[in-house]
Amino acid sequence: MFDARLLASFVAVARLRHFGKAALAVHATQPGISQHVARLERQLGFALLVRSKRSVELTAAGDTFLR
Repeated sequence: MFDARLLASFVAVARLRHFGKAALAVHATQPGISQHVARLERQLGFALLVRSKRSVELTAAGDTFLR
């Protein structure tokens, strides 16, 4: 079973494609959102997002998981 906070954080980042905006949307901090997504990825055993300095994109697995 997954923690609802981890899932909410991932869904917000996946939809908004931005950690800062996702943090505002779920009333959390940006570092907290990053930690939630990283923890969820560790639990799943695969990457959900591809991060760069300027963008956040879903991996194929992240896209499937989101749906």
